[in-house]
Amino acid sequence: MRIMGNFAKKLKIRPVIALLCALCIFLPLLLSAGCFVYVPVERIEFIATAPRVHINPEDGTPELRLRVNDGIRIDSAYVRVIPEFATHRNFRLESSNSGILEVFPTGAVQAVAVGRTTLTATASQYPKISTQITVVVDYAIPARAEIIAPFGLIHYTDPEVNSITF
Repeated sequence: MRIMGNFAKKLKIRPVIALLCALCIFLPLLLSAGCFVYVPVERIEFIATAPRVHINPEDGTPELRLRVNDGIRIDSAYVRVIPEFATHRNFRLESSNSGILEVFPTGAVQAVAVGRTTLTATASQYPKISTQITVVVDYAIPARAEIIAPFGLIHYTDPEVNSITF
């Protein structure tokens, strides 16, 4: 109390008010320091509704479809860590065939050659928790544009977008 009394004299306030001010400032800091809740990862999974992910009609499993030289970043739009409020949500990626799909440390992948491979996502802090998705790499099909006479319209055909006339 003597310290609070000296503190109160310097600030020219009553010791009780100084004690209340100190409690308001330091009590939340003391309480929050010991209240860290660690939430482990239970499961990790690829999201079947993510862009470029299609359901294989033969067996109903999701497949990531890319074309040669396509590159994408595999992030939370493609991989779900459960529970969503887990403490360590990071994951690492690994390709079963780097000659078809190259994986970079940043989480980006690039299709290198035509073929099928497996992409594995593993929780960084839990090496036993992982999931896999089949990656199918096809040739790049170039878009085709043609002029429709006599109006000068351009008909553009792209396999991903179907066709557009303008």
